Amino acid sequence: MKTVDRLTSRGLWRYAIEYTEAAEHLNSLDRASFLIPAYYLVTHGIELGFKAFRAHGYSVENLRKMGHDLKRLVKTANKEGLPEVAPCSKEFLAAIDLINSYYKQKQLEYIQTGSKQYPPISCLIEAMSHY
Repeated sequence: MKTVDRLTSRGLWRYAIEYTEAAEHLNSLDRASFLIPAYYLVTHGIELGFKAFRAHGYSVENLRKMGHDLKRLVKTANKEGLPEVAPCSKEFLAAIDLINSYYKQKQLEYIQTGSKQYPPISCLIEAMSHY
């Protein structure tokens, strides 16, 4: 069996939580130099969390094709019943709207100069911590 054939919802969810906990730890250190890495970690955790929700019935290839567009992942998960099992708050959805373009364009990994507006990181971390 190939490694990629062993991808499971539980494994994706485990990573989602670990990335979120790492973001929470960095954020608790209250150092400005850790803020962007913390945003990257929590948004990656969110991506993995949505993909964990969708992993049943999808191949690894299809999960990868979903890309890194958090708004798209939310929309698709909502169509597939997410609100019934884990409703997202309006604040969380607004935070996703604000951070999505930076995450999907890899601006949290590769610096791009210019003015940016980020949502409160606590909103992202807290939303993931409820699950």
